[in-house]
Amino acid sequence: MDGIDSVEEELFTRAAYDRPNVILKDGFQTSEIESGIDFEVKEKYKEDVEDDASQVFFDTEELFPLLNAEVIDGATDADEDQDKSPFALLKEKMVPITNDEGVYKKVVKKGTGAVVSPGAICRLHYNSYLEYQDEPFDSTRLRNRQQQMKLGESVIAGFDIALRTMRKGEISQYLFSPNYAFKEMGCPPRIPPNTSVLFEIELVSFVDQAASDEFSEFPPEERNKASFESIHEVAQSFKETGNDLFLRNEFYQSIKKYDKGIQLLEMCRVKDEREEREMNISLLALYINASLCALKLGQGARAKKFGRKALDIDPKNIKAIYRVAQGFQKEGDFGKAREWFLRAQRQEPNNPDIRDAMQKLDRDVQRWKRTEQQMCRRMFPATKPGTPESSVKENIDPKPDEKPPTQISDEVKSLMMKRLHDFLADNQQSEIVFPSSLTENEVNFLVEEAKNSDLHCILPSKKMAYLKITKDKAE
Repeated sequence: MDGIDSVEEELFTRAAYDRPNVILKDGFQTSEIESGIDFEVKEKYKEDVEDDASQVFFDTEELFPLLNAEVIDGATDADEDQDKSPFALLKEKMVPITNDEGVYKKVVKKGTGAVVSPGAICRLHYNSYLEYQDEPFDSTRLRNRQQQMKLGESVIAGFDIALRTMRKGEISQYLFSPNYAFKEMGCPPRIPPNTSVLFEIELVSFVDQAASDEFSEFPPEERNKASFESIHEVAQSFKETGNDLFLRNEFYQSIKKYDKGIQLLEMCRVKDEREEREMNISLLALYINASLCALKLGQGARAKKFGRKALDIDPKNIKAIYRVAQGFQKEGDFGKAREWFLRAQRQEPNNPDIRDAMQKLDRDVQRWKRTEQQMCRRMFPATKPGTPESSVKENIDPKPDEKPPTQISDEVKSLMMKRLHDFLADNQQSEIVFPSSLTENEVNFLVEEAKNSDLHCILPSKKMAYLKITKDKAE
């Protein structure tokens, strides 16, 4: 029996360690487990992708200032202080921020703006220390990843109290008593029971999400009856959240927040010119932000859509014109992109961003021309009449990753026409094959020229990816 128990214990332990980690979309209270709760797993969690060992470790010179080990060095030369512990000495330089003196604070670097609002989503870095230990027992710096938490939902009570006193960019040290940290149980083996801990916290940013959270809990009837002021406040909350996500390169999540804000404002009703003016100002910012986000995602058409909506509000908005131009450029329509860049340049002739964009567009066009020439040389090799179809297929190249320009150059047309004329003049050839890398415009051009010469075409399909032109009628 002992052997069976040990084997079962080993299997249980192994299963516990081998079980894959998952991330839940929403948190829950432990009291909800008894009555039953449904869990929803968050797919494609970005931090799983970023969990790269090459980004986690620092060299010695980088590590020292980040961990700030001297933060717990409270020693002095005074004889009366020799018997005091490091935390006791630190506490003398701090101020209590709770009535029971369970949390002490010392500002290291002042922040800016307002203090964190209730329900805000906070992003922060921290190092956490135990007394008499130089290295932190936990550190977001070592993980090279910011911690995100919603104010009021932290596992450590001291965190909520600390964050309520902080401003954006602030760095402060907090001494938490056991009741505000890990309580009587501690967190073995790293944190003993009834232990005070020191946190050095940097508030990187925060977004006030209370308005959008409250609005999402309303039933549909109440949402439809909501005033413009409340809807406008929720839309602003979505915009701020989207901006925060954008700064962290989470463009897909960011554009979803912008979309929600846009939908709210587009559907709301205004009662006077003042509300309409405020709505248009907010919509304009959301459209331009969403357009930029779409460009980051490689969605040229979507970027143009938001840019044009912005121009409906402000026809001379230089950012909106610029975004539309970039959308055309992203799609490979360089002619239209140039028209819109020139339109923007006429409004601001000395704008360096527009000038740089025009230069980049010229480079893109030149690159496409070189690519087109190389494709032509590969597509139309100098072969003798009667070349077998198999040798032509060997020159078929896959389609390029990027979309080529919509116009056909004169050089390409000349090469196509020469190939057709050579085919017509060769009595031994009954069919000719053109590679699958041709654009739709190039295929249409060839088909039209073939018909003019009484040739017959078999268009590309799922069964045959290339264009075939024959002298006999196609079956």
